[in-house]
Amino acid sequence: MDNAYAKILRTDFAKLPAPVRRVYLAPPVLSFAVQASGNSFTLVDPGEADRPSPEALMPKLGVKSWRDGGTLGIIYQGMSMRVMLELLLQHPTRAQLLSTRAWTRTNTPLFVRLARYVDFSDISEVRYLIRKSGISRVSACLRGRTARALPAISERLSSAATKTAESLGDGSWVVDFGILPDGSIRIVDVNPGLSPQDIASIKG
Repeated sequence: MDNAYAKILRTDFAKLPAPVRRVYLAPPVLSFAVQASGNSFTLVDPGEADRPSPEALMPKLGVKSWRDGGTLGIIYQGMSMRVMLELLLQHPTRAQLLSTRAWTRTNTPLFVRLARYVDFSDISEVRYLIRKSGISRVSACLRGRTARALPAISERLSSAATKTAESLGDGSWVVDFGILPDGSIRIVDVNPGLSPQDIASIKG
């Protein structure tokens, strides 16, 4: 298997180590198998999703949401999951088309995973580049009531990043941590640390 594809597949929520999954802010609550159809995707079993959404949910195709396309693709409570997913899957973003090659080109089952929608207006995010050999803070997006919390929580963030590095093991990872209004820290997302060579391989 291409090393770049292997890196992406390891960030699928189902493949993450249990200690990492346990501290996810919004883990998937529903998953539906999908298949490629030209430059779009379809549900393998549409009937499985043919019911109202139990709450506001945010879908990801593989490991990528529709955010890069200018929308979160939120499926609000009571809306038909089948109708909304079929609409979204007809219009994948470029990032989704590229990242899903890790599944389609390795014959790995692909899923659209739905997580509980979270309002981030009072949740700040801090991004770390994580390797087993060390961690480094990359960026921060400060919001609402937690915007001033970073200095006081910095040591705890570093500790959380270090523990995450130990759980993830070998490799390079880009991990987003969320600071919640109650002071707790949760993992928002885990992305592969792709090299320029990896990106060129995926685009090839």
